[in-house]
Amino acid sequence: MEEVIRKELQLKTLEPFGGSAGGCISKGNGYHSDLGDLFIKFSERENAKRMFDGEFASLEAIYHTQTIRVPKPIKSISNRNRHSLVTEYIDLHGSSKPSQLGRDLARHYSNFLNDTMHIYSEN
Repeated sequence: MEEVIRKELQLKTLEPFGGSAGGCISKGNGYHSDLGDLFIKFSERENAKRMFDGEFASLEAIYHTQTIRVPKPIKSISNRNRHSLVTEYIDLHGSSKPSQLGRDLARHYSNFLNDTMHIYSEN
């Protein structure tokens, strides 16, 4: 699948780094590439294409709000029964603060509650 990704994204370099992560639904790994560091999730599950396409769309929508730091989605790629989601790599070790994530989530979701516009305030 890495060769398919390399071709789809027109990459010369795609080298894994760090350990792989994941569970029963998908596996993922960080990669150094021509586009910078990427995080790529892989799955061969039956509905993986639909799942990754949905995750791509969700990340894209949140990314464009600029309210919560999420990885920039790059591409959802499928080849036969193998699927992948390519995003920007974000190093989460020690750089993110749970309290900031909470404030960002509150700001993101407080704008539209009960179909009524609300303005988030830190006070």
